[in-house]
Amino acid sequence: YGRLGQTLSEIMRKQCAVAILENDYAKQKLAKSNGFELAALEEIGQFQTIIICVPINQFEPVIKEISGKLAPGSLLIDTCSVKVYPVKIMMDTVPKEVQILATHPLFGPDSVKLGLKGLGMAVCPVRVEQDNLNEWHHFWRSLGVRVLEITPEEHDRAAAYTLGLTHFVGRVLGELNLKREEISTTGFNALLEVIEQTSNDTWRLFHDMQHYNPYTREMRDKLATALTDVQKKLDAAIDTE
Repeated sequence: YGRLGQTLSEIMRKQCAVAILENDYAKQKLAKSNGFELAALEEIGQFQTIIICVPINQFEPVIKEISGKLAPGSLLIDTCSVKVYPVKIMMDTVPKEVQILATHPLFGPDSVKLGLKGLGMAVCPVRVEQDNLNEWHHFWRSLGVRVLEITPEEHDRAAAYTLGLTHFVGRVLGELNLKREEISTTGFNALLEVIEQTSNDTWRLFHDMQHYNPYTREMRDKLATALTDVQKKLDAAIDTE
């Protein structure tokens, strides 16, 4: 019941019965105060659909803890911002009788404030019956969300830039302690918004997005090379004037 878990549970409670499985006492209290029922680990086999909203670095131990308690035919959905890693964990750990749907909500608590219409949901069908897949497609599309079917590898290659680069640049710019000025331009204010959006997430999430995506190191190397090349070209041009 972290930031994403809270966001998804509020979205889904309008059309589904939702129970929260959370070990942290403060978050349990928060979930109860928000009107949600709490579920115990021993009860997880009663649920047809289980959605995992935990930090990426905690994903493997959580899956190992629950895998033997899932009911045959139930559907396990992850929400990690990387896909190759969690898919491998689920395929290696979860019984074959349990269906698996890997997803990445391309939104969060900040972006949903203006509504879901036009936001995205990446979906990687791993081991899921077509009826279940169609049902989840319909669920999200009925809320105005764009659903994109993609392979885990395609997702992580693209996310290394669309997500990894954005958060990396946002964190770097955040180190400059920039602020709005009277002469701020629209472009500068857009950079400040990137800093604000990326800084609202935890350092742990930033670290995990960079660490568990196999393509982000290549992205960072290319970015470093591009920065060096532009600096060299600019210095050379200035020095020759």
